Amino acid sequence: MQVFVNTCRACLLLACISFQLTTVSSQSRDNISYAWAIYELPNVQYDWPNTSEKARAIRNGEYIVENNIITGIKVHMDTIYVTVPRWRPGVPSTLNVLGEDGVLRPFPSWAMNTLGDCGSLQYVQSMEVDPNTGRMWIIDTGRVDTRAAGLSPRNLCPPKLVILDITTKKIERVYEFPDNVVSHTSNFMNDIVLDYVDGEARFAYISDTSDAKIYVYDFERNASYYYQDITMNAQRLIPGVQDGLLSAPVDGIAMSADFAYVYYCTLTSIELYAIPTHTLRRPGANFSADIIHVGQKAGGSDGMVCGQTSLFYAVFERNAVFKAHSELEGQSISLKTQNEVISDQESVKWVDTFAFNGTDLWFVANKLNLFASNQLNFNGSQSNMYIWRLEVGEHGYLWRARERTLNHKVPLVIVG
Repeated sequence: MQVFVNTCRACLLLACISFQLTTVSSQSRDNISYAWAIYELPNVQYDWPNTSEKARAIRNGEYIVENNIITGIKVHMDTIYVTVPRWRPGVPSTLNVLGEDGVLRPFPSWAMNTLGDCGSLQYVQSMEVDPNTGRMWIIDTGRVDTRAAGLSPRNLCPPKLVILDITTKKIERVYEFPDNVVSHTSNFMNDIVLDYVDGEARFAYISDTSDAKIYVYDFERNASYYYQDITMNAQRLIPGVQDGLLSAPVDGIAMSADFAYVYYCTLTSIELYAIPTHTLRRPGANFSADIIHVGQKAGGSDGMVCGQTSLFYAVFERNAVFKAHSELEGQSISLKTQNEVISDQESVKWVDTFAFNGTDLWFVANKLNLFASNQLNFNGSQSNMYIWRLEVGEHGYLWRARERTLNHKVPLVIVG
């Protein structure tokens, strides 16, 4: 396996990107101290217990290299956590640590990624890491082979939320979603954000890119419910502009740094919406009446994330990452500016998921639309997945959340 790992720790102003980058937008230097693709991965390799175990997995179809692709990413204390969706058979581990050698090590263990064991993780698309507590909030759909040609999805286990202490690897809570909230046979829990109240991570909001819902998990009550609205439904692709892309229901979800709003959009749609957290925190609230149409993004996107002053998201049509600035105007939000942060025709193609670590913004670009149509070559001759790190000069939305929300004292933060 050919893996490119950028170990240059003094890369500034894009000067030390040592990969096959063809173009990097001049706008990428706006408020960016450095940016480099740390990993270029032609395929996904795992740290097997021994070579015999790997050979057995290949022989039995438990590891099919072309069915493995990295989608989710979170970074904590310089450790990189990534997910590999079990859309297709042959994915041995769905939650992993990405080593400096470009090899994935199952997290928290091989045993906790055992397929068919409902006490283990079945299919993790994404997770959130709370830097204030060192806890990882993991969403597990419980369903596998949901995008496998010629195969029916396998509904192995109930969908669940697992909260785990990263340092000790101890599971602190497992919550199984009831079927009348999260369908055990059709859900695709995709992305998750946390909402702090009075110094504690009280709520989690989760997008469902199959059933077009936003789920609410209340940590204090250990209960869940959901909201649905037409704005969460899949939108038609724009002919001649979005050809070759994918469309699906609500996907990207981002929490504002003042914990006042959740932004959301459907996969590849240019429309951006927001819902106040005071609505989401109340079961049975009039969700549709409180929706804010923020405006139109510069293009279609997948995941997105809020920093302290900016909203970062992909623009598929330009193979780019943009950031938007919004201002609170009474009870509404309106996009004011949208600037390109970085772009490249090869290494920024289909930016999937974002993460913050300090003032570094990380993201995965994985050419997912080409993976879905079986157009990628996994024999090692080309790079298919890129892990990027950008110094953006601001912290993520969870930065010092405990101190900032004690006694409801959340300072006004201009977010967008």
